[in-house]
Amino acid sequence: YFCDTVEDASLRWNEWRDMALSSEVPEIVKFAEVQERKYKDGIINSSLYRVGTSIVEGINNKIKVIKRKAYGFRDFEYFKLLIMWNFPGKYNGV
Repeated sequence: YFCDTVEDASLRWNEWRDMALSSEVPEIVKFAEVQERKYKDGIINSSLYRVGTSIVEGINNKIKVIKRKAYGFRDFEYFKLLIMWNFPGKYNGV
């Protein structure tokens, strides 16, 4: 769903949850309960803010490639420097 307000997203979430719980299929009921307990806020926010994880996935993939290329090196500081060198301007000192 694409929703314009938090209220609309919450309403649609509640409709879905009610349908899932009333299905009386144990797997669907359990799934709905877990989603409600753990992921409700994230699901509602994702319907409001269409932000994907593609950028983070790309960064993680590039770091994995660096790690594979550095096979045999055991110096974490060198590994950290390689990552910072591959992502100039993105290091905030943390």
